[in-house]
Amino acid sequence: ISSSTVVNDKNNLKDYIENAYETWDNPPVHVTIVGDAEGSYDIPTWNQYNGDGDHPYSTLEGSDNFPEVFLGRLSFDSSSQLATIVSKTVNYESNPYMGENWFQRACLVGDPSSSGISTIITNEHIHEMLDMVGFEDVNTIYSSPYPSQMQAGLSAGVSYLNYRGYIGVSGFSEANINSANNGFMLPVATILTCGTGNFGWGTSLAEIFLRAGTPTVPKGAVASIGTATSSTHTMFNNIVDMGFYYGTLVREIESAGASLMYGKMMLYENYPTNPSNYCDIFSQWNSLMGESSLVMWSDYPTVITVEHSYAMTAGTNFIDIEVNQPNMPLEDAWVTIWKDNVIFESAYTNAEGKVRLPVTSTNLGAVLVTVTKRNYYPYQSSFQIYDPGVAVHIAENGITISDDNTGESSGNGDGIANGGEILELYIPAQNYGSQSSSEITGEISSSSGYVSIINSTVDYGAIGSGNTSSPSMAFVISLADGLPDGADLGLQISFTESGGAEMQSVIDIQVSGNSLIGTGVNVIGSTNDVLTPGLSSYFEIELKNIGSTNAYSVTGTITCASPFIEILDNTGTWASIQSGNEAFNGNNYFEVFPLEEALPGTIVHFILNNQTPQGYESNSIVEVQIGTPTVTDPTGPDAYGYYIYDSGDIGYTISPTYNWVEVDSRYGGSGTHLSSLTDNGNNGDDVETISLPFSFNFYGQEYDEISVCSNGWISMGESTLASFRNYRIPGVGGPSSMVAVFWDDLQLTDQGRVYTYYDETARKFYIEWSRVRTYQNNTEETFQAVLLDPSYYVTPTGDGEILLQYLDFNNTSYGSYPYVHGDYCTVGIEDHT
Repeated sequence: ISSSTVVNDKNNLKDYIENAYETWDNPPVHVTIVGDAEGSYDIPTWNQYNGDGDHPYSTLEGSDNFPEVFLGRLSFDSSSQLATIVSKTVNYESNPYMGENWFQRACLVGDPSSSGISTIITNEHIHEMLDMVGFEDVNTIYSSPYPSQMQAGLSAGVSYLNYRGYIGVSGFSEANINSANNGFMLPVATILTCGTGNFGWGTSLAEIFLRAGTPTVPKGAVASIGTATSSTHTMFNNIVDMGFYYGTLVREIESAGASLMYGKMMLYENYPTNPSNYCDIFSQWNSLMGESSLVMWSDYPTVITVEHSYAMTAGTNFIDIEVNQPNMPLEDAWVTIWKDNVIFESAYTNAEGKVRLPVTSTNLGAVLVTVTKRNYYPYQSSFQIYDPGVAVHIAENGITISDDNTGESSGNGDGIANGGEILELYIPAQNYGSQSSSEITGEISSSSGYVSIINSTVDYGAIGSGNTSSPSMAFVISLADGLPDGADLGLQISFTESGGAEMQSVIDIQVSGNSLIGTGVNVIGSTNDVLTPGLSSYFEIELKNIGSTNAYSVTGTITCASPFIEILDNTGTWASIQSGNEAFNGNNYFEVFPLEEALPGTIVHFILNNQTPQGYESNSIVEVQIGTPTVTDPTGPDAYGYYIYDSGDIGYTISPTYNWVEVDSRYGGSGTHLSSLTDNGNNGDDVETISLPFSFNFYGQEYDEISVCSNGWISMGESTLASFRNYRIPGVGGPSSMVAVFWDDLQLTDQGRVYTYYDETARKFYIEWSRVRTYQNNTEETFQAVLLDPSYYVTPTGDGEILLQYLDFNNTSYGSYPYVHGDYCTVGIEDHT
């Protein structure tokens, strides 16, 4: 839209975006503002908490600060700058430079001189994520001189350039960007530190990255994220930065705008109390200079092959497109056809790499075809709609359906296809060509098992150029009982001219039927809809009819694969469910018996099979909880299947009994001091990788070594990360394959040490943090992790058991924001992904 539409006022613009979000048939997901916040091409931004930012444009519902749309801004001060930005963006997505694999290169920069060691730790965390997705060349810059090294890294060509440090970006400036010669090897630059995002006045470094170069000789970046004001704080910059890359690489979020949103949401996930409004502040201060919907590369693009017709006669109403990657079909590729705003259709390919799109115009000329998927080289081509002289297809005035029990038809007389009906199809034909045809015969066929064809052929006679033929004879088809709502009948018609070519059209018929899904349960006698272990329970299932016809006399049967459920009555009935409504089977409950062995909180899944007398059938999955866990019950399972039992979980034979085994040799233990592991306080965080005495399986992965951190955690395998700020798990900030025993900012001062010990008889390996102290309050902590040899302590999955024990547990890091992290400590496990 033009800013003149909203009188170039920020409140009017937000109202426009909000109205579009609430009322458009296809509401916006991405919003990109085109123009600087000042000057001749200005689109105003917001100034909140003394900092510039477009974030308020994204908060469209409720009073919270969570975005409903993803934002970006193409900031420019001249038409030449805009041309450069457009060239960089379009080439990045549609014609990326393939001469070398810059797609899997990155440059990570951390300057701890003023902002502390966490700037490096943040980059190490990002490095681990890059390694996980296969990046081959990650350039790390953790010491001076920064400007020349960053310029060289940019010139070499990287997919991502990340900087964490202090205001001034360690001397890196516009001159370095302009002196780099990276051409079309354009990174996404994340430079989250003070003063890099002040785009409301002057020109910020994020804008310089975006605008640099010319349309033919680009420089800088394709997009950049900067932070407004000179008052930012390291801990919050870190979380947004790590969140951006976690979203991009781990959660596989494709677009720059969405990944920035994910980084902002990590603020609230890790600091849910929004201390001193810092979550709101750093959501406002961090802005994307670039296209919000920009799909970011994370791998060398795979070349695809696309098959489709390159020419079709005027009036053809469909095109079939097939997409393949090397040796196999490509599923979920986004296919679009477009012509002069009269044809604009898109859909994803199916598991066979195929998609059929409607052709909605008879205008002659080229129709563009585009196929995209992240990390696949885009396909761009076209097909021609042409006039062959004779072009007979379905007429624009459409198809008439008779189901009124006259002639050969039978049905309810509503003129809509329903299961069990016999339809007479009156299909007019039109000659879209410039020449009259000879005799035309139409023949229908179907690829669907729902359809039986009774009369397949109709004669149309000769049709003059531009004329329509509407025979009195109908095609006749029979539809199977129980046809689901929206079913594809797979109907096509072939028009054949005597002595001439065949011309194909798709017969698109709306099918009206039932569509039933289970949406919830009501456990009789339970206010929380929870089954009670050891007691027979009745429950009813809520069914929603999302179909377009009412459902009557519905029956349902349940099955369950869980070993903790015995089904006593598997059948329920619903008298009727109106279209668009829900109903419970209140007159005929299901009855089940949850076994006492089921852990409280266990979720079981029932498969509900529904049927109607009309032949409709569907399956839904409905989940129900068994029991409500208390502090005396175990926690879990997680998605993989891990449970956590503690010594207070009374009544469980597997519950551990507290039995402290001292490892510290100073207190009678037999352990070995990890003397190379040091941490004398601020910026002294350390990690060491050691070998295990046995192979240990964790989340299905086998490890022969672990990394031990001074800050109360271990990681399976090798890690250089020494993260001291504890975060929510799973999530950003810590290593992959993590066991957080007492993850907090700890120090090995005074008597604090870390010991290891292998008990060969018991086949247990101990790691003990002995008499360590919290950095914030100097409270003493002593705790240990014990790995049990999985070849001796056998589990159903083969994964090893882990015992966590605490001699001194003082959870005192409550936080004094922004300089002290707080968040108490983190205890738990996360996998390698």
